[in-house]
Order: sequence, then structure tokens, then C-alpha cells
Amino acid sequence: MIAKEVRMDWVIKDDFLSLSKRCELLSLNRNLFYYSPKGESVENKKIKELLLSQYKITPFYGYRKMTVWINEQGFKVNKKRVKRLMRAVGW
Repeated sequence: MIAKEVRMDWVIKDDFLSLSKRCELLSLNRNLFYYSPKGESVENKKIKELLLSQYKITPFYGYRKMTVWINEQGFKVNKKRVKRLMRAVGW
């Protein structure tokens, strides 16, 4: 089986067939060519920096206390977002 990246290059280089036909022949989903992931927001980066700086001071805080603390810092976040960002920074 040929790697997906190589097959994607083949789809892009061919000009004779429609995109859907090329994807069908190479067993690729068309959404690979239409979807472009968004980067991380500036606000999330700031919150991650806050999490890391606060972790040095209070490593015993959980996501609930961190949610309250971040909201006091002027951000509007819920506990699910804080849990996800804490996992992202490796806490």
C-alpha cells in the first residue's frame, strides 16, 4: 500500500480527471483536499501560559480551582476548556 501523502501528491498533479474521480481511483476521501485545520487561537495560547505559570505556584490546583482562577484573570472559560488545555500542557 502506498502512503497517503504520496497518493495525495498524485491527485494534485493530475489535470485530466476531476478531483472526485482522482480520489476515487486512489481510494482517498475528497475531504482531505477541502478541509484545512485551524491553528490554535491566541487566547488559548495565553491561557496555556497562565496555566503553566500558576502550576509553578500551586501544583495542587485541579481544573475546578484553575477555572475559577482563570476567570478571575479576565478570561471567560468553562471547566471543559480548562481540562482540555491542562491536558495539552501536560498537567
